[in-house]
Amino acid sequence: MPDARMLLAQRDELADQLINHPESLVEGSLLDIGKSGRRDLIPALRAQAKHGKPQLQHSAVLALARLGETPELQQIVCELSVTDMGGVSNISREDLPYIGGWYSIRLLDDVLHSRIAKDPEYPKGQDPTIPVGYPSWASAVEGLEVLIPSSRKFERNFKPQWDRYLREHRKELESLQPTGAGVDFGAAACQRKITE
Repeated sequence: MPDARMLLAQRDELADQLINHPESLVEGSLLDIGKSGRRDLIPALRAQAKHGKPQLQHSAVLALARLGETPELQQIVCELSVTDMGGVSNISREDLPYIGGWYSIRLLDDVLHSRIAKDPEYPKGQDPTIPVGYPSWASAVEGLEVLIPSSRKFERNFKPQWDRYLREHRKELESLQPTGAGVDFGAAACQRKITE
C-alpha cells in the first residue's frame, strides 16, 4: 500500500507532466488528474480538452467533468442525447461511472427510463440486423451497479427496485459530487447548443 508521501509525489508528477510536458501525457494520466480533485489544474486540463492530442481530448473532458465543471458536464449530457447505440453503451458503462456523483446517477436513471437516449441509432454503416452493444437500459443498469454496488442485489424487474431505492436514498445521493448543478438535463439545451 503506497504511503501518503508517495501519493503526493505522484500527484505532483502528474501536475508537472500536464503543465510542462503535455506531449508525454497518456489517457490514464488525465483520468488520474480528474480523480485527484486538483481544481488548480482545471486551466491546463481545459487546454488539453481544446488543443491537446485528439486521442486525449475526451479524457480531458472526462477529467473536467469529474471535477464538476459545468461546460463539460453539459457536453456529456448532449453527447448522450445524440449518440448512437455504441456511444450510449460507452457513456453509460464507462464515462458516467468514472465521473460519478449525483450527476451520473441522475443521467443513468434518465437512460434507464428512456428520458434520454431513448432510441439511439445504429452506428453509421452497421447492419441493423447485427446486434451492437447493449440496449440502452441494460447499459444504464451496468453503470448504476458500478456507482451503487448495493444495486447489484436487485434481481428481475430492476426498474421498480431501482425506483424504490432512489426514493429511499435520494437525499443522500443528491449530495454526491459532482451534482450537476447548473447543467440543463433537457434535450432542448443540447438543441440550443448545436444551433449556436
